[in-house]
Amino acid sequence: MTISKFLGQIKGSEFKKNILLVIIGTAITQLIPILISPILTRIYLPEDFGIYSVYLAITSIIGVIATARYENAIVLAEKEEDIFLLVILSSCLTLITSFICLLLVLACSSFIMEFFNISGSARWLYFIPLTVLISGLFAGLNNYFIKKKSFNFCGKSSN
Repeated sequence: MTISKFLGQIKGSEFKKNILLVIIGTAITQLIPILISPILTRIYLPEDFGIYSVYLAITSIIGVIATARYENAIVLAEKEEDIFLLVILSSCLTLITSFICLLLVLACSSFIMEFFNISGSARWLYFIPLTVLISGLFAGLNNYFIKKKSFNFCGKSSN
């Protein structure tokens, strides 16, 4: 299949156009870290990348737990009222989880640093609740926009 034929098919199909839009947004999102990694490796030490890996692992795990995966039900809901209630439920669960994370960081920051065998400042721990909040809200709203077939927004928000 030639590129011009493929592009002609995309112009005729709204579904293919929406898929391509999401793919391009995701591809750009994946490409940015690859392009800036040579710069980052000159600025930051290997220990900094280790702390970032721990941070990313913690926020990824808690981020999945934060919404109790109710954001996935948004796409499946049929009634407008159910969609709205699922967005609210997902957001409230994210807020509660983020608040609990904040309390845990305030109370146990030295234990967390010791548990992961990280020396230095624990300031980065205070970003965990914020990251969980933002990622949980983003997941719920992203699925809401997928349900509403606003793929243009989804492609742009991936960046």
